[in-house]
Amino acid sequence: MAKSQGLTPLEAALGFVHGIEEVDVVLCGIRSKNELEQLVKASEKELDATVFQNFGLNDPKVIDPSNWPVNVS
Repeated sequence: MAKSQGLTPLEAALGFVHGIEEVDVVLCGIRSKNELEQLVKASEKELDATVFQNFGLNDPKVIDPSNWPVNVS
């Protein structure tokens, strides 16, 4: 979907969250200056939130980070 809309995965993810009225703040982690620059650039892109209306989930296994598997590299 992101590719068909000309969006990067980051732009699509931020656009989806931005379209949720109940969300006031989005917290993103970064590891480098480059990641920060990408995040700022993606967050400034104006998107039509209706594009993402079919992507909402209510499954706690997916939306609650405490349920995500721990990566033990």
